[in-house]
Amino acid sequence: MSEKRRFGISIPVKMADLIDDLARLNSCERSRIVEHALNEYLHENLHVEVEEKHSCISIIVAVSSKPIPSAIIGKYIDIVKASMYYKTGGSHVNILIIEGSSDMISNLRKELGRTIGNVRLIPLESMVRSHD
Repeated sequence: MSEKRRFGISIPVKMADLIDDLARLNSCERSRIVEHALNEYLHENLHVEVEEKHSCISIIVAVSSKPIPSAIIGKYIDIVKASMYYKTGGSHVNILIIEGSSDMISNLRKELGRTIGNVRLIPLESMVRSHD
């Protein structure tokens, strides 16, 4: 087992209640849920920003009040391997499968964040490598 360090944080009461509920439903400790959530967050946010430049495969999910501008897709056409668009109510859901250099993926993610806001990057290479 890896070494642990106590790390106290304050979170909104409603969020803490949801963590309590999830811990009860999964018969596990709250720390396990928080550790899992933080691990996912750190992997998503540090993957293309901190690791050395590398080639990777990822999914970008962008939900906003407008679709991704075609000029952005055109600018990154070399790394956008597939895209899907869905409009539901007032939201536009854009899903991109991307493959290429981590610096290009980082640039695309940042540009989408500035342009449309809510963007999620899901690195897949560890899942892909396990099937090779």
